[in-house]
Amino acid sequence: MSHTLRPITIISLLITTSICNCYSNITITSFGNAGAPVFNVDDVYTDFTYTQNASNIDLTGTDFSFSLEGAFNTLDLSSFDEKQLILHGNVTINPSSTFILGLYDNNFNIAEYSSTNYADLSGGASMSFASYVLTAGSFDWSMVNGLVLSTSGAGSSLTFSLSGLEIVPEPSNYASIIGFVALSLALLRRRGVMVKNL
Repeated sequence: MSHTLRPITIISLLITTSICNCYSNITITSFGNAGAPVFNVDDVYTDFTYTQNASNIDLTGTDFSFSLEGAFNTLDLSSFDEKQLILHGNVTINPSSTFILGLYDNNFNIAEYSSTNYADLSGGASMSFASYVLTAGSFDWSMVNGLVLSTSGAGSSLTFSLSGLEIVPEPSNYASIIGFVALSLALLRRRGVMVKNL
């Protein structure tokens, strides 16, 4: 019994860790200036007044043509077929207008995600971006290194904070993990039978 328990326990822990890692969203940026992945604000193209700390960024301005732009360490997101994003933040002064989120590649091509209402961030909620268009007709998903958030209101006051942008693992990844688990369990069962017969 002791001969089969230890390897089974170790392999089970490895399987559990693999499942947890693959089901976890991958952080693109924290919007902070110290918490990885760091967000570097581009002051030339950012209209909002902002305060950035280790793990998030607080922004104040209006919803009329104001933008936040910045960069982060280059990421390879090419293996994510659907490219669904999750934005974390909180709105404290909410004009109920919409904004657009875009990702930059290393050639400044933009993948522009559908317009979304600031109200979706009320109370510290998270919002999902499921679809995008390529403004230049092409985009290098293996070299993603920046983003832009653009407002499209009439000039109402706006105060909000951003604390993270993530990409969601694909259903195809889930299928791979399920297959891996099934194979691992089959091997464990086979090993248990072999040890029992010794």
